[in-house]
Amino acid sequence: MGERRRAVFYEIKIYLSTPVAFQTKKKIYPIHFDGLLTALTVFKNGVVDNPLPQEAACIELPLNRAGGKKWVWKASCMKIDQSKSRVARDIWTGSTTWTDFVPFESKLNPGSGIYRAKAGILMLLITPYIKFYIDTDNINGVVALLNELTHIGSRVSAGYGEIKNIEIRKIKHDYSLIDEDGYVARHIPVSEVTTPDPRWAVDYAGYRSPYYFYPFYDMCYVPPLERYWPYRRPEDVIQKLLSVSGSKKRS
Repeated sequence: MGERRRAVFYEIKIYLSTPVAFQTKKKIYPIHFDGLLTALTVFKNGVVDNPLPQEAACIELPLNRAGGKKWVWKASCMKIDQSKSRVARDIWTGSTTWTDFVPFESKLNPGSGIYRAKAGILMLLITPYIKFYIDTDNINGVVALLNELTHIGSRVSAGYGEIKNIEIRKIKHDYSLIDEDGYVARHIPVSEVTTPDPRWAVDYAGYRSPYYFYPFYDMCYVPPLERYWPYRRPEDVIQKLLSVSGSKKRS
């Protein structure tokens, strides 16, 4: 029998200088750490875009795996600090002259006609940092790839998602698949789980990078929205309204 591997777990904390942009034409899914490493790996090998899996062998990453036929990398999706995060909107344009033929007060449809790919709406995640959790035997390989990471998210050519610095620390517990509260920390195919937590949400989503590749989509257990997106609970909104109302009465 071979020697059993000693599990080593890490927290990756990425500090940001600018907001992370997400396209609104699609449903907003969280960024997965294995997706980042896949892009960095193929770029490092001189490929200008992620190759389709049928055109290349499985892209090996310095991460451990879990599961059977529909296995996943032991790497979580992004996690934010709710108390320090908020959302804003911005407009991106592919031309500086689009306002010449689009009346400002009218609706803009960037998906058709002369407006196609000319402009659109971005959702901006304004947060000081995002965290990922991984299980790896090769942290040096992870670091070597992260040294090439300068931006994260969409529209990086416009300066969104600029990375300030990255901190990596070893941790005692494995949060690459399940977080400290018992929720899934990444997309995990339903077929790979024998005893799911009844709290887990289910959605049709990608379970392995590259996340745009349709055959890697399946019914998955997915993390709660508040893990990766600013979320205001109804009770928090009510409490804020009550506090504002009380302040007005006192004044």
